[in-house]
Amino acid sequence: MKALEKFGVHTGEDLQHQQIASVEAFPFEAHTQRAEVFLAQISATVLANVQEIFASTKGKWNPGGFMVFPLGLLEDGSSLRFHVWPQGMERKTDQGPNPHNHALHLSSRIVIGQYSDVILDVKPITDESESKTEALKRSDVYGLYSTHRTPGGKDILRTDGTLVQAIPRLPRELREGQTHHIEVGEYHLSTIPKELLAATLVLDTPSFRESSDLLLKSLEPEILRVRRNLEETQIRTAMDQVAEHLKQGNA
Repeated sequence: MKALEKFGVHTGEDLQHQQIASVEAFPFEAHTQRAEVFLAQISATVLANVQEIFASTKGKWNPGGFMVFPLGLLEDGSSLRFHVWPQGMERKTDQGPNPHNHALHLSSRIVIGQYSDVILDVKPITDESESKTEALKRSDVYGLYSTHRTPGGKDILRTDGTLVQAIPRLPRELREGQTHHIEVGEYHLSTIPKELLAATLVLDTPSFRESSDLLLKSLEPEILRVRRNLEETQIRTAMDQVAEHLKQGNA
């Protein structure tokens, strides 16, 4: 997008899940400091061009129940994306939203509405006094899956049968203008209710490993997950909601 080029954002494939970088090259504290400044500087330009983003950017549904619009890449391989949780649209999918981590550092500035999630501590289940099937019935027990991305928006989810316990540690609520950060390997779960509209501007580093992790209520050895394309009616609904929100904010 032409308007973003002055910030060093250039059109290109969203490579953050394909390009493997050294974590030492992207210290987490340095990333968060840089992201805070960069996202604050660029957010007004993104919102001023949001209609073009909806109209011309090829977005997909994330399995976590939100729309993803890739905006481009920075010179170091970092990725800029626009995420939207439209009001009234179902957040749940076949494999999400579920607790997960990322193979990269992630920073997200809330540009519309309110964002909420919970940070989780995850530990392996070592008690073998009950079967895995019975253990999985507990609300805080999940199968541990690795996520392997393939072309065409398809993910292969694999598990070796490991079960883990996910324990909520830190619920978070952030409003417009605030930024949150997630370090590589840290588990979280978004909790934005479908009654609310929310949008974030996200800056990712390149990946530091080939796969991320996902927690599912399953023991299937392998699951194919397809990232759905956005329907025109869904894009139009989200576009109208965002336009109305921005109009009210400028009134």
